[in-house]
Amino acid sequence: MLVKEMIVGEGERRRRFVLVCNPEEAQRDRTSREWVFRKIEESLAAIGDQKGKDHKKSVCALLSHRIMDRYTRKLKSVSITIDKNRICENSHLYGKYIISTGDDMLTAEDVALGYKQLLEVE
Repeated sequence: MLVKEMIVGEGERRRRFVLVCNPEEAQRDRTSREWVFRKIEESLAAIGDQKGKDHKKSVCALLSHRIMDRYTRKLKSVSITIDKNRICENSHLYGKYIISTGDDMLTAEDVALGYKQLLEVE
């Protein structure tokens, strides 16, 4: 786990952030996204050609899905495609998260470990 500390502002408006990069979590995120893309491709194959037709219920389900809708895009020709730009935008975030803390007594590593333990307890 890689940890970096950043402090923004001064005085009462001072904020302390800890950026954590976990390579294991990055691999898990990558595997999860690959699964989502396979599901989208399977859904698009099941829908078939939609040019010039009213859309089916399955099209609405795909476009309103809470995970798959992030990576799909409806074209002017009414067909649906996978949004390749969105994939590139999100890939640099795999395995990374930011923790905000006001505690100056803890090291950045202790903050990251405490947050990880909190997740395990919940």
